[in-house]
Amino acid sequence: MRKTVFILIFLFFSVCAWGQAEEEILIGDLLLKYSFSNDIKDIEKAILSRFEISIDSSEITWTENKVLDIKVKNAMDKRNVDYSMTSWIENWYRYIIINRRVGNKWFFVVYQKYIG
Repeated sequence: MRKTVFILIFLFFSVCAWGQAEEEILIGDLLLKYSFSNDIKDIEKAILSRFEISIDSSEITWTENKVLDIKVKNAMDKRNVDYSMTSWIENWYRYIIINRRVGNKWFFVVYQKYIG
């Protein structure tokens, strides 16, 4: 019973209000919170609500990502999703990266916003 309650609580808190799963992944020495979804519109909503940055997915120019960390690929594979998103702050800028899987190829786009 106790194990079932813990699992239900974990599942409740690991899914965002817009239906995305989240997971913290250690990349180098950064612990990054990744959000996962099969719908790019969910990613757009997450970025707008968290960072007040509006993104139009129809205007994204995707670049092939040949160096995506295997931990992110595995997390996306585990959830069987096509998109992931994370964010971090560096030198007065907020960086947001969106990853996309198409077949066995990976793509990304990066946004930055000055937060000085």
